[in-house]
Amino acid sequence: MCWIHQDNTQDCFKFFVELEFPREDNKILEYTIEELKEKIKCDFILLKILMVRLRRYSDEQDFNLFKELINKNLSTILESDEKFLNIRWIISILETFVDFGDNIESRNALIAITFHRNEKFFSTFLDFFDVSLNSNYVHNQNRYIIGMPLDDITDLPEKYFTRIKDKLTETPLIYGLFQKIIKYLVRNEETLLNILSKQGEEKNFKTPIEDLLK
Repeated sequence: MCWIHQDNTQDCFKFFVELEFPREDNKILEYTIEELKEKIKCDFILLKILMVRLRRYSDEQDFNLFKELINKNLSTILESDEKFLNIRWIISILETFVDFGDNIESRNALIAITFHRNEKFFSTFLDFFDVSLNSNYVHNQNRYIIGMPLDDITDLPEKYFTRIKDKLTETPLIYGLFQKIIKYLVRNEETLLNILSKQGEEKNFKTPIEDLLK
């Protein structure tokens, strides 16, 4: 419950996004966890404070409370509109799990982030080169890294995404955040996932991607 914004999550998200602490100002490090819980009556403001504190020094109590708050508010985060809580902050939440979670949480959060990072690499590629869609797919087998024959059915994406899902479902919280990222990427027409999901046989990309979101 948020006693400040009367459970108006849009206001909670607004303060979460806008709240900043100059790097030279470390007053928030002076408070104990108990003092923060007593003073801060909005879970999302407290989350932001904990994320900043964890980036400036490592503390198990801070991470435990951070994880507790994410679990408590997970449905609100997953159902949030991107204009109120954008993917940047979903990534920041996952990065906190990479840095402070146990081995499985850290691994799975990094897997989730990698999908978004690969799209950033692809977007950088698009900024450098003019890319157009050919009328026919040409499978160039002379390349060092060989592409997939989109004019035929290939099980590579299915097996890859199935292995990803098997690992991520060990951590339902992280899997939920991962699914939110994938939904965002697939909706964006300039992403590699979106482009590939529309090419070739549905079983190649479209169906395996949809299975990730179930």
